[in-house]
Amino acid sequence: MKILIIHGDHKVKSKEKLQSIIKTSKEKGWEVVRVSQDENFNISEILSSGSLFNNRVLYVIDDYKKITPKDLAWIKKNNEKLEGFLVIYNQSQLSKTAINKFPKKTLQEEFSIPKLIWKFFDSIYPKNTKQSLTLLHEVIKKEPIEFVFHLMARHIRDLYWLSINPKGLDYQSWRIGKLKSQSSKFEGNKLREFIKSLAELDIEVKTSRDELLPGLDFTIATHLE
Repeated sequence: MKILIIHGDHKVKSKEKLQSIIKTSKEKGWEVVRVSQDENFNISEILSSGSLFNNRVLYVIDDYKKITPKDLAWIKKNNEKLEGFLVIYNQSQLSKTAINKFPKKTLQEEFSIPKLIWKFFDSIYPKNTKQSLTLLHEVIKKEPIEFVFHLMARHIRDLYWLSINPKGLDYQSWRIGKLKSQSSKFEGNKLREFIKSLAELDIEVKTSRDELLPGLDFTIATHLE
């Protein structure tokens, strides 16, 4: 059995890849089996069952976390005996340790958030309006504004959360350090007010009372002045 792991923090790109594989497989007449749709699924039984119609089979596990250590050991032991193509999806980056638990010939495709987006997030602090807006407009030349807005809102939330509960985020130490440094540049309730404005903008856009980019430009300029 061939195995492909799709993972990474760029959820838009990784989901597009997963849907593309499923669509192409269906067009080729393959049988598509969503392994993890049933909460009581048994991976070993499903992967061993094959196709009822002698078709080629694409098995999809849409959440890596649903695979138990026992499942991993079984897949590694029986992989050569199985037929079909197995795609495993994870909406964040998997460690090398996790990937190495699969058979040696397992393929992987990682979709990471571009460095320019992280550079934009790092630029969000008081008195840095010009650079932040410049980077935002560079980013959206290649990335959907809705995706960038979602990630930015999460980033500001992380900054605020860190300011009130330093032990509340389960990130690597280097990232915690960067977030602490950035968070400390906002005085008083500035981060809380920033989050409130982003939430209000989200509602306005969804109710068609405002366009996202102009509204985001204004929000950033207002809170970084």
